[in-house]
Amino acid sequence: MSTISGVSTHGQGLKISQPRVFSIKGKGLKLNTRADIEPHLAELKAVPEVEKVEFGGNTLGVEASEALAEVLVGLKSLKVRNQPRCPCMP
Repeated sequence: MSTISGVSTHGQGLKISQPRVFSIKGKGLKLNTRADIEPHLAELKAVPEVEKVEFGGNTLGVEASEALAEVLVGLKSLKVRNQPRCPCMP
């Protein structure tokens, strides 16, 4: 499935906040339809204050890309996105 990272501990119990990352990078998935990508989008929506999204290394069709774009627009905490180039994405 996906990888989600967040806060980690370092040294003497010091907490270092790392970016909250949602990634399916490099899985070789073929996500052509909204139905194909929906399970991943549901996981993405569940990540509180996600800052980075990685979709590279997968194939996204137009319908799946449009569904992804709809979710990305609503992520106010998003700082970095890494996804395949698509004409529907700015």
